[in-house]
Amino acid sequence: MDRSDIHRVALRQFATKGYHGTTVRHLAAALEVTAPAIYHHFRSKDEVLTSLIEDIVTQDLVVLRLIQDEQPTAAALDAVLFAHVYGMCVGREETLVVDREAKLLTAEFAERVARVLSTYRAIIAEMIGAEYALAGPELELATRAVLGLGASVVPWFDANGALEARDVALAFITYARGILSAAEGQAGRQRGGPASPTVAGDCFAPVAELIDRLVDGRRSPSARREQTAPPNRALFERPSPEPRCAAAG
Repeated sequence: MDRSDIHRVALRQFATKGYHGTTVRHLAAALEVTAPAIYHHFRSKDEVLTSLIEDIVTQDLVVLRLIQDEQPTAAALDAVLFAHVYGMCVGREETLVVDREAKLLTAEFAERVARVLSTYRAIIAEMIGAEYALAGPELELATRAVLGLGASVVPWFDANGALEARDVALAFITYARGILSAAEGQAGRQRGGPASPTVAGDCFAPVAELIDRLVDGRRSPSARREQTAPPNRALFERPSPEPRCAAAG
């Protein structure tokens, strides 16, 4: 048993039972070990939860940075918006843990979580600010509105329902663009440009594949152990010389 095994079980326990309904003994029982075996890796339940959230958000940051590096500037923000919402759909348990359970951590651990979440938010804010005439409080509010829009899918999205995660994520790009255009106009610095681009349905297949791998790795011990290195740029390489992802119109 290693830390990733504990993370895998903790993800399910915290998502279904909540922070107060989960104990170290529950984690140990699910892993068929004793509580001291958990304490060998973590000092407390708070540290288990904090480490789990740091792991989730750090993997999300890998996705964002790969998009920054590999996507054309014009498509990068759309790809990030897609990744954010798609990740919420296919990683519903992760979203519940990060958004709901993190609020219950003590100050020491809450600060650690706040740091990684701040980095995630800052990357998206930087990309929004590069494309829209927003800065300062306006940029902060617009960024939080877009991130909150993505999180809104968690209560209702059903993986077995009529809507596919990719379709939801593609639609939310348009909705998020509407928020950002409205925020730009409200700030009095409207500069024009396409507010609601039409995006090809398979445009972000590599992003979806990467997120699927990360989510599977958090749930399956064998899949997690196969991830011997962070996702790499090869995921964005195309087998044929088709054009890079870009808004259609």
